[in-house]
Amino acid sequence: MITFEFPNFPINTLEPFIYAAAVAAVGAIISLIVELLLTWHRAKIITIQKRSDEFIELSKKYYIPLALIVGGIEAETDPNYSVRPKILFFKIAKYLSLFNSFLDAGVAYSFPKYTQEVKVATNSAAFLTAINLLIFNDDREAIERVIKYYNKNPDILSFIENIETLPEYKTFESICNKGEIKEMQEMLYNCAAELRKLIFEGITEEYKVWYKREPLKRYTERKIYKKTKDKNINIRNL
Repeated sequence: MITFEFPNFPINTLEPFIYAAAVAAVGAIISLIVELLLTWHRAKIITIQKRSDEFIELSKKYYIPLALIVGGIEAETDPNYSVRPKILFFKIAKYLSLFNSFLDAGVAYSFPKYTQEVKVATNSAAFLTAINLLIFNDDREAIERVIKYYNKNPDILSFIENIETLPEYKTFESICNKGEIKEMQEMLYNCAAELRKLIFEGITEEYKVWYKREPLKRYTERKIYKKTKDKNINIRNL
């Protein structure tokens, strides 16, 4: 019988081969990890660019106009001033029309931060609920009539000209004239102020690299807001 015997290499003779194989394996693993990271990074950049382009278009078409009209409602419901029924009703109708278009388009709030999306969505729902219950007494048909009327009269002059024909406005005007508006005014003001702030914060998050770091940003905002508010009060009191 013929037998074979493997050569008996000393362990120190095999060490270079074992070391080389180990280095090659580690190198292959590192190369694979680097390639996966690069692939993920490229996909992330493409996704961010695509979402960024979409976000900018949505901001121009929906988010900024919504924030501006909400800001208009905030200004009209400021507790420091008396409510101007026709102007406030016009701005509410405009908001309802724009928000209705927003929903019909199947658009959702989509911001660079998920938490910001949730904040805006929940505050938007609260604001809409306040309008629905306080002004329209949860009557969807009444809201639809107001939206339809606004869509036919989208500028303030034509809207106000025949506003007396709207039963919903007559009810709203009656509430204002009876002095029952105060609680409604304060609630709408608070909801509008919070929603406007959150939408603009969500929009500017996209451009945070543009802004320099401002450690006292909140303090500065409050200071500027107070000065502007005091100025507006003085003007209104002239």
